[in-house]
Amino acid sequence: MAQQDKVYFCATIADKVFGLMSQMEKIKKIEIMQQLNIYDKYILVRICQEASSKEIANEVGHSKRTIEGHRTKLMQQFDVKNLAGLVKVAFLTKLYDHYLMNPGLYDVTLFAKTSAL
Repeated sequence: MAQQDKVYFCATIADKVFGLMSQMEKIKKIEIMQQLNIYDKYILVRICQEASSKEIANEVGHSKRTIEGHRTKLMQQFDVKNLAGLVKVAFLTKLYDHYLMNPGLYDVTLFAKTSAL
């Protein structure tokens, strides 16, 4: 039933539509995650492991500020406000699970010593 540009559903269909809308958000996050390079994925994985920017910087051979810049860029790409949001995205998109199954894919020795910012 449509009336004045509004569509009304019964409760069952409304729940299904709401579920599909939330799935669309997840799909958008997954698409963004797939577009990230390995360097940014590694930074996100290390954030999930509670590593500080300084620790990550020492591992990859960059400055703390460079890592903070990447972290800020990730927060903007995923439209989150803090690190908890980034961790949530990493688990939602199964990035962290993928890392646990394939840790060799995220080897920091393969990273070039240049910034992608």
